[in-house]
Amino acid sequence: MANTTFDFTDIPFFNSLVKDYLSGELSSDFYGEQANLDGFKNQIEKVQFSKSKREVLVASLKRQYQGFSSEITSNQIISLSRENTYTITTGHQLNLATGPLYFLYKIAHVISLSEYLNTQFTDCHFVPVYWMATEDHDFAEINHFFSEGKKFVWESEQEGAVGRFSTAGIASVIKALIGQYPSAPFNDELNALLVSAYKERSLSEATRKLVHQLFGDKGLVVIDADCKDLKGLATHLWSKELETGFSAIEVGEQNTRLEAKGYPIQVNPREINLFYLEENKRTRILKEGTDTYTLVDHSMRWTKKDLFEEIQTHPERISPNVLLRPLYQETILPNLAYIGGGGELSYWLQLKTTFESANLRFPILIARNSFLLVDQKTVKKSKALDLDWVHFFKSKDALINFEIRRVSNIDLDFTPAHQLLEDQFIRLRQIARETDKSFEGAVNAQEQKQKKGLQQLEKRLLKAQKRVLSDHVSRIAKLYDIIKPLGGNQERIENFSFFYNQRGNALIDKLIQESDSIQGKFVVVEWDA
Repeated sequence: MANTTFDFTDIPFFNSLVKDYLSGELSSDFYGEQANLDGFKNQIEKVQFSKSKREVLVASLKRQYQGFSSEITSNQIISLSRENTYTITTGHQLNLATGPLYFLYKIAHVISLSEYLNTQFTDCHFVPVYWMATEDHDFAEINHFFSEGKKFVWESEQEGAVGRFSTAGIASVIKALIGQYPSAPFNDELNALLVSAYKERSLSEATRKLVHQLFGDKGLVVIDADCKDLKGLATHLWSKELETGFSAIEVGEQNTRLEAKGYPIQVNPREINLFYLEENKRTRILKEGTDTYTLVDHSMRWTKKDLFEEIQTHPERISPNVLLRPLYQETILPNLAYIGGGGELSYWLQLKTTFESANLRFPILIARNSFLLVDQKTVKKSKALDLDWVHFFKSKDALINFEIRRVSNIDLDFTPAHQLLEDQFIRLRQIARETDKSFEGAVNAQEQKQKKGLQQLEKRLLKAQKRVLSDHVSRIAKLYDIIKPLGGNQERIENFSFFYNQRGNALIDKLIQESDSIQGKFVVVEWDA
């Protein structure tokens, strides 16, 4: 198996903010330690996590794993009670059947990095953690997945935090998926895995079991932070947010600094970045005046005293949004680093001063690995067309146009003609200025007309040549659709089920094996025949 690896800074994956972070060009005002061994050494020395917090964390995890914990998982959880044990964390939504492939890529990376750190810092222990986004309430984002272009959807009228949803109705989706691959080598194993997981009564329990079945023997620990005892460790955060709105202040100022440097803003803060959780609702909290709080739908109202008392009595009813969730994570875990995608790193890079305001250590940020999984049939098709994997970072139309120009026996590159036209009109404008400036507008109008005509001619010739090379165009288009399903990146569209059906647990082993870097890469994995 031959793999091709690309640095993220060399391909169009991330925005300028994340690219500058990965290349080392971003100011350290926006992040903490660097993602290297020295950075981890410094992080280990400075992260503080009390014995009492460890006791609450361990007790909570033991309760969550009642019924199906393995010896490996139990030992990992117990190790968290020791002061020299740290976590490496990734997080994701509770996508049905894991959703797109990159769900697995995050977890494989966090496992691989933990294993590597265990070899580098032998007096410490590192536990990989998957943080389930159980409090997210955007059901439409998680209720479906795609397998070979076919969409599978779980229909449900439930509302509120998705982790609390009943799994009723999922069995029919799983049955339909399994029916798509009746003769696949590992279809029975996939069926058993999914059926076993979704027999659990809630989506959080089902997702924990599914991920445990896939990665539990690798030492992964799955955490559900929608838990009274864990929320109780963060009541000071909830109170500080409600009292001062500190996250909006800090993030707003940091956003101003980012915008001044020309960087995009991923998330804009609200005045209060907390929700109130009820059985079937997750509703944003608003502040009215100096002493009153309400919900955005006005279904509940508190005085400051009453709400702060409720925080102490029922901390589980408070839920952080996307900007405070990272602070909650670092409050309840002895965490060193967070592994995420480009969008996640973008909003983490807005948060350093928010962490400082809350007296929390900012974690090392790591871009997750990305993969393109291709079989030998696809490899052969690519080689037959003399295409490199880098070509598939283009759009389909751009790739086809590139190829038509490359293989055509007619020179379809109009760049010299465009440049010649540009040079001629520069000279004509100069003549117009020296004679009568009123002619300059006419020159500009004629320039636009000529350029448009040349562009139209180029398009018509390219279209004609596509007809001549229609077989070549068809082959490129079909290959592109395999590599970029539904026009998107494979890892963001395709579910793991197709690949698991072909490889079984070897898929999981391979993803962990290939996730062998601290900072992520894009790797094209060519599967053996």
